[in-house]
Amino acid sequence: MKAAAIAAAIVIVAAAGIVLGGNLWIQNYIRGAEFRGLVEDAAGDALRAGADFDTIRWNGSSAYAGTARFRGRPDSVLKSLDASGVRADVNWRAAFSGAWRVDSLTAASLEAEFQNRPPPTAFPVGVPGGAGRRFCPRVLKLRPSGLPRRSWPSRDGRSRKPPSPPRPTAARGNSTGAAAGSTGR
Repeated sequence: MKAAAIAAAIVIVAAAGIVLGGNLWIQNYIRGAEFRGLVEDAAGDALRAGADFDTIRWNGSSAYAGTARFRGRPDSVLKSLDASGVRADVNWRAAFSGAWRVDSLTAASLEAEFQNRPPPTAFPVGVPGGAGRRFCPRVLKLRPSGLPRRSWPSRDGRSRKPPSPPRPTAARGNSTGAAAGSTGR
């Protein structure tokens, strides 16, 4: 009986050590240069631009960067984008499925310049992981995030509302719910 109690105590202490050590390791990783590089690579690839973020600070599940700068690649419609007061809300549960997921992305200010280039087709995003990182997600998923509806300055300096996105239209006259002309494949 005494040996079972000692064995149980050893298991509990070892489990607590693993949890605390794992937490410390994750905290150091998300505050480090390797994680910031992962974020810069994923955000840059999404915008087809080179990305540069200030140091990422954390408060709970929210990450903050003072500034984020993007410079478009030749195949991008984006020439430059400068954002300040950047905040991202991270869904930690997604890390168990192998990816860091950003559910909300906001910026206090945003300035963008575009160039007249057609965007290419879809592209793969791969981020290599370092040694000992096989249990840590190496993918960053950015959910589509909208900007708050505000007025945008026009070329003459007057404010105007941004254009409204097109609204989806439903197919009519089809009782199955499939779009008209659909073959059901």
